[in-house]
Amino acid sequence: MSAPFEAARGGVNVELSDDVRVLIAEMAQSISTGVGDDSHPFAARLAPPITVTKDSDDPFLVLIRGDAICTAAQITHATSNATWLEADEAEAWFQTLQVASTTLAATLGVHRAEDLERVDPDSLTMVRILQELLSYLVDALDDPPELPPTGLGT
Repeated sequence: MSAPFEAARGGVNVELSDDVRVLIAEMAQSISTGVGDDSHPFAARLAPPITVTKDSDDPFLVLIRGDAICTAAQITHATSNATWLEADEAEAWFQTLQVASTTLAATLGVHRAEDLERVDPDSLTMVRILQELLSYLVDALDDPPELPPTGLGT
């Protein structure tokens, strides 16, 4: 996979195949509809208690976390065909890809790297695609282009 994300002034350029865009849109849709569903694969991984000695968290904090996840997924779904993302949209993509990766790992029962050895080839390919997308997006988000000199100052 060549670099599908490239830092651009104020955002990120996106070059993805139609198949990957459909995949991202479908994952985002699944995540946004799964928020609040305790049986969804990401529920236990993304909403553990903040205080580990408690079995559950403050319902308000759970609601806030769920709302943030849902909003990011909705933004990702709405911009899945975009060729350029504003910085906030790129952050939403990053959050959604993280949740998708966590959801896939939970669904596959992957808790450690060694667990990947028993995953079927198609699922392993999906894991690797998500990892690559996250890696490329982090690189683009961490490497904003330099602004040209304005001629002001020294």
